[in-house]
Amino acid sequence: MHMVHLTPDGKKIAVIGFLYKYGRPDPLLDELEPYIKEIANKEHEEESVGIVDPRKIKLGSRKYYRYMGSLTVPPCTEGVVWTIVKKDAHDNSRPLHNIYDRMISMYEPMKINK
Repeated sequence: MHMVHLTPDGKKIAVIGFLYKYGRPDPLLDELEPYIKEIANKEHEEESVGIVDPRKIKLGSRKYYRYMGSLTVPPCTEGVVWTIVKKDAHDNSRPLHNIYDRMISMYEPMKINK
């Protein structure tokens, strides 16, 4: 999950990224789900989620990677401060949702019998 933050004047951007594993539910994602559904079939829309309490984010670690980069989608604005939490966050088992009518599939590694 990426959380994009802008300064009030919109000139500076920071992105915080969390990596999730498939597993137990995550309270933060459960809280954000209605907002995600609200914008799921809209292009170029923003939805305010209000105040996100960072204490609800179940970090696997306080270690992180930080680097200067750009947004990953057009206009690919440069000068973005990226922070990626090093360890996978609390496991998440919420079902996959189609966004923009894309087909979503989940694959598991093949097991080879010996």
